[in-house]
Amino acid sequence: MEKDQLTRKLAVILHADVVGSTALIRIDEVLAHQRIQAAFDNLSATIETYGGVTREVRGDALVALFDRASDAVSAALALQTQNTELISNLEDEVRPEIRIGISLGEVIVADQTVTGEGVVLAQRLEQIADPGGVVVQGSVSEAVPSRLGFEFESLGEISLKGFDRSVRAFVARLPAGSDLPLAEPMTKSKFAFDESLQLPDIPSIAVLPFTNMSGDTEQEYFGDGIAEDIITALSKVSSLIVIARNSTFTYKGRAVDVRQVGQDLGVRYVLEGGVRRADARIRVTAQLVDASTGEHYWAERYDRDLED
Repeated sequence: MEKDQLTRKLAVILHADVVGSTALIRIDEVLAHQRIQAAFDNLSATIETYGGVTREVRGDALVALFDRASDAVSAALALQTQNTELISNLEDEVRPEIRIGISLGEVIVADQTVTGEGVVLAQRLEQIADPGGVVVQGSVSEAVPSRLGFEFESLGEISLKGFDRSVRAFVARLPAGSDLPLAEPMTKSKFAFDESLQLPDIPSIAVLPFTNMSGDTEQEYFGDGIAEDIITALSKVSSLIVIARNSTFTYKGRAVDVRQVGQDLGVRYVLEGGVRRADARIRVTAQLVDASTGEHYWAERYDRDLED
């Protein structure tokens, strides 16, 4: 990837850290460093086994990206099972316990670093996890197929630092006596960001800025307002992934191929439309498009009085 090139994708984000790493270093700095590094090496290997990509290791924390929620949860539970067994055999107190948070959201990659609200959310979820535990966002739990047999214990609506709205959180567990699921076959993860991204497990949509079809520049604000209102309304649907306004509005004023938008943002559906004013009447058109094929699923036209 070229320097300073920004790439925005929809991802399942895994954030992990070592509990009480400072205390471990105080006991034995060299040994603690070795064991923390070994724990992250094991985690990275498990992540790769389940189709994910480790993007960053930040001191005592690690960030990884997955195409599928099921793979991220499987990798997290596999690692915790392995790590719990490993540290139980240690005779000293330098025991690197790991906690993991998993979210689903948009990420921004630049100069090999990964940022975005989804990364922060995964970190906040990880911070409420118990040592050796895994906490996931509600949309992640919904995206994991029931056939895998994981248990998700609701923590309810949690208020997290930096987020205006509460987040539904769940503790993910492997039922007692159950075996870890085998890694499912899949193509190499697209999070090298040199290829197109696989679609997430649950419906996803990007709402493009509505085009001003009239010569009145005032309607630019009207069209932008309609798109923002739709994004806000759709964001309240927990079973739907909605791309943020800051990402979709980068296409404003550009002639774009909907299929390319779907590939760029990693979504299945794209909503586009336009506004036109004629005297005291406003016409709004909207089309829902399957970004994988370019085919229209639905289209509608609305004629209203301007005062409405």
